[in-house]
Amino acid sequence: MKSKKILSLFLSLVLVFTALVFVPNHKAYAANKVQRIEGADRYKTAIAISKSAWVKSDNVVIATGSNFPDALSASPLAKQLDSPILLVGKQLDKDVENEITRLEAKKAYIVGGEDVVSKDISKQLEGKGLEVIRLAGHDRYGTAFEIANHMAENFEISGQIAVATGENFPDALSIAPIAAACNMPILLTNKSYLSDSVIKYLDSHKTTKSYVIGGKDVIYDKAIEKLPNAERVYGDDRYKTNIAILNKFSDKLNYEKTYIATGLDFPDALTGSALAPKTNSPIILVDKKLSIPQRDFIDIKSSTIKEMDILGGERVVPNTILTNNVYGNMQGNITNYGLVAEQGDWIYYSNNGLYKINKNGTGKKQVSSDQALFVNVVGDWVYYLKVSEDENESNKIYKVRTDGTGKTKVVDDICFYVTVAGDWIYYMNATSPKGEGIYKVRTDGKLNTKLVSANFAYDISVSGDWLYYSLGEFYDDVQSEINRIKIDGTSKQNIYNCDDLDGGFMGTIVSGDWVYFMDAKPNDTQDDLFYRIYKTKKDGSGKAEMVLEDQVLDYNVYDGWIYYLSDEENPELYKVKIDGTEKTKLNTSGTALINIAGDWIYYISQNDDNLYRVKIDGTGNQIVK
Repeated sequence: MKSKKILSLFLSLVLVFTALVFVPNHKAYAANKVQRIEGADRYKTAIAISKSAWVKSDNVVIATGSNFPDALSASPLAKQLDSPILLVGKQLDKDVENEITRLEAKKAYIVGGEDVVSKDISKQLEGKGLEVIRLAGHDRYGTAFEIANHMAENFEISGQIAVATGENFPDALSIAPIAAACNMPILLTNKSYLSDSVIKYLDSHKTTKSYVIGGKDVIYDKAIEKLPNAERVYGDDRYKTNIAILNKFSDKLNYEKTYIATGLDFPDALTGSALAPKTNSPIILVDKKLSIPQRDFIDIKSSTIKEMDILGGERVVPNTILTNNVYGNMQGNITNYGLVAEQGDWIYYSNNGLYKINKNGTGKKQVSSDQALFVNVVGDWVYYLKVSEDENESNKIYKVRTDGTGKTKVVDDICFYVTVAGDWIYYMNATSPKGEGIYKVRTDGKLNTKLVSANFAYDISVSGDWLYYSLGEFYDDVQSEINRIKIDGTSKQNIYNCDDLDGGFMGTIVSGDWVYFMDAKPNDTQDDLFYRIYKTKKDGSGKAEMVLEDQVLDYNVYDGWIYYLSDEENPELYKVKIDGTEKTKLNTSGTALINIAGDWIYYISQNDDNLYRVKIDGTGNQIVK
């Protein structure tokens, strides 16, 4: 079924691998609206955040922009006051003073003692006619208590509390907008023992539930023994803790507007944590680029997100944070030999060489003269499997910069099924006739590690912390199965077994909570090759169920649709929603290798072996030159 022009480049190696490859769908995020709220520095960014949501405010919360401890508990207070948080240095900056005037504020709540927000600033505010209320303790823990106690005595608050470490800022900032939205005070504690300020609060105010933010290495078990009904919410690092918190309190959040702030420093997330609760919005903390769990999280929420606001300037949160790939390609494209990949405004494609072209059709440039398959793009690099008539060069993994420079061989093994996720390349090593298993190697070529030892380990896909793959041999009497293993090489699990050796299954696509695959109907025969699409739970639980009645020769999953080929004599291209509705014929010519980028489906025509594309609505069929 595959194009002879493409397959001839695989030489004798390809003759061994007659099963189709299917891996999961990951698409670049594109909200209806992405904007940035920023100023020239942290102080001006706080002012920009204030201006974005408050026309007037009777109250302002004033915190130091120099250090985090005294400000960590300020967000729930700001929510009660319907107030922005403004940052100050050693003096009251003129821009901050002007913002207070614009807001027509009557009260200023200073969080922290005079050593962090000076007495001079307090006097300046009083000189402007504001009533100044300072909430401060003898240390960061005491200040958190004073804020929580003021809330409890002056507002209707929840019987719940959030307890976070006072030794660092990310965990408290992750819970801050949610605690604010839930009228839940934030208290700070020492790592090894429960701080006196927390005990004092518990003695003074009825508390029914305690959320401990962070793992056992952040706050020890013995430190939370006195907390009522304590529940930990945490991840392996600050970013996974952030995602764990968002998942835990998902029913309290509205993702239509979502905020992004750096997790490397505190000011932007702090001032943003007064803004987010106005719409019950989440704040996602990020590094300079998204991690795999963050990409997965945003992808899951992408159908809900209408606007994504970045807090802070490009220096702290790069413009590429949402456009640069974490997964090197939409994995359904890797299913179809990875002829096409997209990143940002560019589409990269293989057509007698590796090219890139802007999505608007301009700026075509050759990136490499190599015939490339399994194309992956992450950041400034394109990774691909080189195929050549030279057996010493064919099926090696290369990388080249997106501008066409720096071409480098990364892996000298005989490789297949290449996919890139984060800083790692995953591939099947086929240096022996039946393959030696699945390996991972860093994108710099270091730390080459075997993950799976097996003959015919294929259908490689990465989703979150798991690598999914298939085992079995279609020519021998060996059971076919789908497995998964953690990307660190631990916790191998079986997902699905196919006992029907006459038919067997072909391929996997991991999407959401499901693993999709093709399997022959029990009363069909191997000669008929009458395959349909089934699905089973991602964790292997539940019985496999059919999701499409049609005969399927090849398929891809993208943005809630299944794109597939049917009719073996003259393969026709269809699309159907993943719920089986709205079936539509897109193209009547013989097609193979379904790849999708932007609004286009790319495919090899069996009529002339050329690369074509057609819009996902079925219009505009054209040859790709």
